[in-house]
Amino acid sequence: MKWYAFFSQSGSEILEVSNRLGIKPDKVFTNKKSKDGINQELLNNFDIEFINHNDLDDVFSQFRIYDDIITLHGYLRIIPDFIALCYNIYNGHPGWITKYPELKGKDPQKKAWSLKHTTLGSVIHKVTPEVDDGEVLKERTITLTEPFDTNTVIKELHKVSIDLWVEFLTEKVKEQKIVEEIEKTFPETTRELRNLQKEEYKLFCKKQYDYGTGNISVGLDLEKRENRTASLSNLIFRCNDKVQRLLNLVVVNKREAQNEPVMDAFDDLSLYSKIAKIVEKGYWGK
Repeated sequence: MKWYAFFSQSGSEILEVSNRLGIKPDKVFTNKKSKDGINQELLNNFDIEFINHNDLDDVFSQFRIYDDIITLHGYLRIIPDFIALCYNIYNGHPGWITKYPELKGKDPQKKAWSLKHTTLGSVIHKVTPEVDDGEVLKERTITLTEPFDTNTVIKELHKVSIDLWVEFLTEKVKEQKIVEEIEKTFPETTRELRNLQKEEYKLFCKKQYDYGTGNISVGLDLEKRENRTASLSNLIFRCNDKVQRLLNLVVVNKREAQNEPVMDAFDDLSLYSKIAKIVEKGYWGK
């Protein structure tokens, strides 16, 4: 796993997080036009690349889709849809958006202050094509005693954000050590699992090409909670059909399939479980 960090302002958050972790990003990227305003210690001690946001496709082509993580620290540009969907990108947002969705977007600290919020929050969320709309992975809140100004809000939420990033990245490093140990201990098993995941993605694309989205959404608007429940029920029936087929062939009659191979049923079950998660998160058909 490699860690790549992006920023558009001073980059001081990256420096503080790195100092707390004792680990530097493998590379830092900024879309700033010059070195003006960048934290001097960051400039002197980190590998920084100045990029044009319009060339982001080329920048991301050097990253590994499954292994590397990308963190955004005040990167003030929208990540293109394809990149957001394909890579492990995480954004820190100094607004309690799980409680107050109106804090999504620019200047959440100032919005919170103008709305007279006394309980403030910061989150780390997965980056998706929609602004600040990805799954929130970590959040933390603080309560301030009035009176306070916007500078106080910004300062206190900055501290919270640093704590969140340190906690989040510590967990990622621990996860990676486990992955590396398992890959070393079971090289053939883990290699085959990766290959199967790639093949499963191709299978999904082929089926999606043939069927479209209506077979899962059953013609319903999945923005509505009750319709997503109906779609999930549809998937449960499909899974049950495959399970009953496997039970009949493998457990009860112990014979070879005369039509669809047994392994195909396992393939379908694996795909249905992932489709269910996509439906539940509201991404199906988008």
